[in-house]
Amino acid sequence: AVLPFDLISAGTDSYHVLFRFSKLIRVIQIPKAISNLQEHLDACLDVKMNETQRSVLLMLLYSLLLVVWSSAGWNALRLEESAIISVYWAITTLSTVGYGDVTPLDFTETCYALVVGAVGAVFTAAVVANVTSFFH
Repeated sequence: AVLPFDLISAGTDSYHVLFRFSKLIRVIQIPKAISNLQEHLDACLDVKMNETQRSVLLMLLYSLLLVVWSSAGWNALRLEESAIISVYWAITTLSTVGYGDVTPLDFTETCYALVVGAVGAVFTAAVVANVTSFFH
């Protein structure tokens, strides 16, 4: 931040609302950052890759992103579990296998598991559709 909000609000117990609002303005920078990332990703993926290789690489990157996202969410819900258990849960849930050895214990975990399972089913369908398009 440009302004030292911690020093400005040192006399009070909490941040002033306007100070917090100015941090929210950073959200405006997100589209620019995403387009910048897309340009760099396009430049990286244009290096001697055909469409099939690019598609496979993107599927792997999206798979990794989904596993990290869902395991981080599960780990946030269950602080006592290790990260390995969370990654294991994420992979089995996203792949729609779901062995049942790591199960939700309350309503919040059940809702999160339903969302991750649905995302996994949609992603699995997208991967299957993408792979079948290679043969047509």
